[in-house]
Amino acid sequence: MPRDELALALLGAGDPAAVERVTALLMAADEGFFSVDLRAGVISVSRSLEIAYGHRPAELGTSLDAWRSLVHPDDLPGLLESRERALRSAAGLWTEQLRFRRSDGTYALIRIRAAIVRDASGTATGLVGAVTDLSDRASDEAELRSRAEQLLERSAEARDEEARRRLIERAVDEVVWEWDIAQATVRFSSNLATFLGYRPEEVDGTYLWWEGRIHPDDAAGIRHSLAMHLVDDLPEWVATYRFRRADGSYVWVRDRGYLERGRDNEPVRMIGSMRILDERGDDTVTAELGRVHLSLRQTEVLLLVRGGASNKEIASSLGIAEQSVKEHVSRLLKKFRAPNRAALVEAAWRTEVVSDRDAPAVSG
Repeated sequence: MPRDELALALLGAGDPAAVERVTALLMAADEGFFSVDLRAGVISVSRSLEIAYGHRPAELGTSLDAWRSLVHPDDLPGLLESRERALRSAAGLWTEQLRFRRSDGTYALIRIRAAIVRDASGTATGLVGAVTDLSDRASDEAELRSRAEQLLERSAEARDEEARRRLIERAVDEVVWEWDIAQATVRFSSNLATFLGYRPEEVDGTYLWWEGRIHPDDAAGIRHSLAMHLVDDLPEWVATYRFRRADGSYVWVRDRGYLERGRDNEPVRMIGSMRILDERGDDTVTAELGRVHLSLRQTEVLLLVRGGASNKEIASSLGIAEQSVKEHVSRLLKKFRAPNRAALVEAAWRTEVVSDRDAPAVSG
């Protein structure tokens, strides 16, 4: 697995295993990440940021001034004033929205969310944070669903792993997790309490604890999706499902994990993050489609598609021909006005789905 340059900048090359694990974290999300050394005036960025906006450090350099030149001229004064105000205060977090120029000359509306690194005297020495693309949200006022990313701070005073983990959790708005497959244990970041309400003493750290809180209607599809992923030669697992909060209510989440394999290609661990899709806490999220009626068979196919199953896997699970599955999926794409399976999953969780006969309803 190629190592991310930002991971190398944060950790150095002295611990290849740590670099590989942080690289896996950075690859588990779609957003861009950065680390700024305020004293040296230099910036390091993740590969995901390069891919999203097309700027390569090898061409642009690591000078903070060079990257600052990509900010829209109308937004730059406000950005600098906001940053200086945060650095002079005792704030631990800085957030700002601005327009950022892509390599093709167009501008993307982005949000910067960064933890401020300070020395023992309280002086700001660096920033570590995530860049979220808000372009889609600005155009249709939809909830931001792009992924926030994990990032390790660069300060020498915070080199120990626990301090770095705390800064990461402050800079992102997702629940980060690590699943040790051999030990069947799962470790969650401390912001699990913030987003889902579980206190540390309520989490026993086992795989069964996580699985037992998946909505009963989604559990079979998620188990099947994970099982198939462990035997497939694919690095990334993505699934959308309902997860139970500490108060007993359910919230939609999007889970993305990166699988790490051992020397014999056996699954060793998965590292990823859980994004809360229904941040308002509503029981049902509706979209312009309103309510969609499905047959019992279409409901079954939709549940398995949402769990990440392929047409062949769905056919095997339901005991029908693969061609029949393709026809059902095609009809679902038309009903939800979705161009592909990923868009179908998005539309399904945003729409009230009513199943014919006495089948349980699938509500997004």
